[in-house]
Amino acid sequence: MKVSDTESSKSMVMSLAKGFRVLEVFDAREPELTLSQIAARAELDPGTTYRLAKTLVMLGYLLPAEGKRYRLGLKVLDLGFNAFGQMDLNTIARPILRSLMGPINEAASIAVLDGPELVYVERLQMPLGRLGISQRVGARVPAFCTAIGHAILAHLPLEERLQILNARPRTKMTPNTPVTIPEIESRLQKVRELGYAVSDQDTVIGVRVIAAPIFDPDDRPWAAISAAAPWMACSLQEFVEHTAPAVVSAAKQLTKVSRISGSTGFAPGRRGA
Repeated sequence: MKVSDTESSKSMVMSLAKGFRVLEVFDAREPELTLSQIAARAELDPGTTYRLAKTLVMLGYLLPAEGKRYRLGLKVLDLGFNAFGQMDLNTIARPILRSLMGPINEAASIAVLDGPELVYVERLQMPLGRLGISQRVGARVPAFCTAIGHAILAHLPLEERLQILNARPRTKMTPNTPVTIPEIESRLQKVRELGYAVSDQDTVIGVRVIAAPIFDPDDRPWAAISAAAPWMACSLQEFVEHTAPAVVSAAKQLTKVSRISGSTGFAPGRRGA
């Protein structure tokens, strides 16, 4: 263990950490849990779980429910709303985008659909990378052939999709660019199956991209998040295995934020990196 890790563990108040573990086991699928369920999910013994639950009830963070069950109290909601009230989507998105960048991925973006195009609303890019392109916030890319466009289009109704796809000429940007409706629809079907879209030099030679959709409270895709890497960084398979889970996880985080906060917008007028 590193010295910093040792110091951190010495500073940790274990009872407080265990209390947060109790709160974290609740989710929307099972909002009410018994003590034994809480103990099992938090990996705590029954006695400790009982004492923590009673303490959290007294503090208002847990409420007793029918059948000797517990559910989250309003104080937990107050904490969440206070946190969201102090943060805009840009503030929340930036560290998530940063987490997608590293030895392989050199750029990460969030874009929203505007007619037949995608508009970048947040973007981070390594200044001395090997991508060969530099997009900024406000830049536009076509929806019909980009991974970030496919991530959104795949989850729109067919009629709306076709209207968007037919709103502008679909011209090849590289030999890999899908331009026919059957080609694009085949790609979109894979997006629905996998949960993410892949572009292997479809719009820019030498650039690979993976993107996943961000949904609003009504389960409609309103944006997408992506990560991009130069083709020479690794094989396509390695790129997908390394990047897809992280991008999907990031999209789920932002979807959760959007659904809780009810917000589907980014602050205007920001300049990208």
